[in-house]
Amino acid sequence: MKKTLILTTGILCAAPVVSPAALINRYSFNAIAAGAPAGTTITDSVGGANGVIIGDGANFTGGAINLPGGAGGSTAAYVDLPNGLLSSHNTVTFEAWFTVESTTNAWGRVWDFGSSLGGEVTGSGGGGEGWDYFMYAPMQGTDINLQRNALRNLDPATLGSGVAPVNAAEIDNDPNLTSLLGTQYHIATVWEDDGAGGGIFSTYRDGVLVGGPTASNYNATDMNDVNNWLGRSNWTNDGYYDGDIDEFRIWNEALDANAVAASFAAGPDSVVPEPSTFGLFGLAGFALMLRRRRR
Repeated sequence: MKKTLILTTGILCAAPVVSPAALINRYSFNAIAAGAPAGTTITDSVGGANGVIIGDGANFTGGAINLPGGAGGSTAAYVDLPNGLLSSHNTVTFEAWFTVESTTNAWGRVWDFGSSLGGEVTGSGGGGEGWDYFMYAPMQGTDINLQRNALRNLDPATLGSGVAPVNAAEIDNDPNLTSLLGTQYHIATVWEDDGAGGGIFSTYRDGVLVGGPTASNYNATDMNDVNNWLGRSNWTNDGYYDGDIDEFRIWNEALDANAVAASFAAGPDSVVPEPSTFGLFGLAGFALMLRRRRR
């Protein structure tokens, strides 16, 4: 049977129509003021959700932000990102390239998105207990050979009511991999909507699955993410992260194992495109399509 292809545009173009599932936030730390003082803007080159440095002692290394570490509740520097970056999606992948320089300050976080006792925290100090959080700590306590990737969704409406809190238990992926100070690692965490109100939680380091998949009975939309931090914990008495963060990204999709491995291989300065839906083709693609249709 003869097949006819009808073109609805007069222009052929090689540019793809990118699918809605994509990289939505990218923080490359490539445009930071010398010394990186408090108040310095941290640019989101993809989504425009710029953050800001809070506290003292941050530096720009030329391609990464260096955070000084410090005791919980101190004025040590961390990065504060806009509220709602997590809860506006039911599926996310977080990834970062980081280098730990010291384990002096226990439980330092690469990222921690959520809320603390009392909700949002501004400045140093805070409520102490983490209520909601999606976090990655490259060390448990001060042990760099133990790591923790965790979820918690504590329903504050039940506090003080005599009713057991909803989802109060922490859900952990603990890779527990031998690690070295001064060595850069890539971490990618996938939290995927399971289609039934819950989630599937997986952790990759350096392109390899090392934790999960682990089930959660909630997903990212259930989180109260008003403290979205790089370098600081929603358990506000925990230490602050001491080391570099070369790049931090958020995707509104579940990267699969191949995509995570490709991203790790490409490194922090390159983004490996996800498969896109092409609505228009260049001449070569158009000719190839015609040949296939004629067979």
